[in-house]
Amino acid sequence: MEGPKHSCDGSSELEHLMKSRGWKHCPGCKTPFQKSSGCNHMTCMSPGCNTHFCYVCGKSIVRSAHRREIQTAVSAHYRRCNLFEDVPDH
Repeated sequence: MEGPKHSCDGSSELEHLMKSRGWKHCPGCKTPFQKSSGCNHMTCMSPGCNTHFCYVCGKSIVRSAHRREIQTAVSAHYRRCNLFEDVPDH
């Protein structure tokens, strides 16, 4: 695989690495995420983001810190998407 073009801020290199490793971005704030195990429900830990998203489809599930809202939205999302799925090793 050919390397990325140089970018002074490292953004091109990071995007290249993320694509080659299959990593995803938080749909709320674009923070990079790598899943190593567990379920596909991700919670962004960036301060103030509070986005819950699906690692498989990349869609935002809900942006909230309220437990009931999160539970309702997560349950609805995983009726149509896989909560658990193997992630290939890279």
